[in-house]
Amino acid sequence: MLRSARRMEERSWATELFSRYLKNLFMDANSRSLEWLRAQLDKGSPPHPAVSKIRFSQRKMDGVDCMIAAPKVGASVNCVIVYYHGGGYVCGSPKAYRALIAELAFNSNCLVVVPAYRLAPEHPFPAPQDDCLAVAHAVFEAYPNHKVLLCGDSAGGGLAISTSLEIAKTKSEKSIDGLVLISPWVEPTAVGGTMKSNEANDFLMTSFLGASYAALMRNEDYTNPRVNFLNTDLSGLPKTLIQFGGGELFADQIQAFAKRAQAADVDLLLQNYPGQFHDFQVLSMILSDAKKAMSEITKFIERTIEST
Repeated sequence: MLRSARRMEERSWATELFSRYLKNLFMDANSRSLEWLRAQLDKGSPPHPAVSKIRFSQRKMDGVDCMIAAPKVGASVNCVIVYYHGGGYVCGSPKAYRALIAELAFNSNCLVVVPAYRLAPEHPFPAPQDDCLAVAHAVFEAYPNHKVLLCGDSAGGGLAISTSLEIAKTKSEKSIDGLVLISPWVEPTAVGGTMKSNEANDFLMTSFLGASYAALMRNEDYTNPRVNFLNTDLSGLPKTLIQFGGGELFADQIQAFAKRAQAADVDLLLQNYPGQFHDFQVLSMILSDAKKAMSEITKFIERTIEST
């Protein structure tokens, strides 16, 4: 790595090191089974001190297994965050995101609900979308007097968008109060732009993404607006924060999505971290940008709770 000239100008050596480590993991997955990759990801990211300050429990919500994370001291009595994990719709789990969830719950003093939604290829579209929507409705019922925010990263960001828009369509008394999207996968059919130019800078691989989306959609329309938001009406989105890394594959599609949302009068804040890779926030114990990003998420949640 020290001899290589591939490092982005804005990128620290720590960022480059972990980007390459994760890249090697996904390259190894090419010659192994999906179960192997799921097991590797379930080992989670580096531990965070917040884990010891959080009480974890399990609960079924409308038939979906969920991990519940609550601060042992000082938990908010008026806000619930539903977090949808990433993993390309084929891997990832609440367990894999335990450190990030603990940090989110501790920093925000909120209860965090993390659905273990069904994964492809065993459960193709719309199983993940249906599970995530069902949990959001279950949270409304279980916590009728609480504000509800949705958060998600990567494919989980797509699930958060889909869930929020589906709820907005119902025009019910309950609505999503805020949305936090970390490197959301908003245009799964994209093949050009930063999908190519950032291929050497990100750990994500286009081969993995293509195979994952094919496993999810099978014979479904790849442009379905519940999962591909290229032409989706975004006017139903609530106040939204989006974070992305300037070195990730999704960089340009995220920026295009944000512009369309703002054109639809969505109150949206877009934060770009130049040089960072996809989902860098999971390394907040190591990367200064990740620590800053998690702090910005906390500020957004606090402002949203106060203003709604």
